[in-house]
Amino acid sequence: MKYERGEIVWVKFPFSNSATAKLRPALIISNALVNRTGDYLMMQVTTRLRNDQLSLTIKETDYSLQPLLKQSELRLHKISVLNEDLIGGDITKVTPDFMSVITREIMKLIN
Repeated sequence: MKYERGEIVWVKFPFSNSATAKLRPALIISNALVNRTGDYLMMQVTTRLRNDQLSLTIKETDYSLQPLLKQSELRLHKISVLNEDLIGGDITKVTPDFMSVITREIMKLIN
């Protein structure tokens, strides 16, 4: 396991033709049990602020390390399973308290 829950990492998201990819930030939301498999549940991080019911703003106080350079939001419904081979490195990390908020927000989408 190279990465852990709460880390924001660079992910190589392939374009539709799969020939090229672009690095994008994503938040790891899976726990150690899942992460040990080499696959990670990730949530999209974006600087395109929507302020809608499917977005959660990451405030400066939500980071346990340095904040991202631009104001960002999590897209709560944009969850993917990606292999560690697609991770290009870590960027920062959010607090455990913020991870609890994220978990509650995800649960609202499936209950």
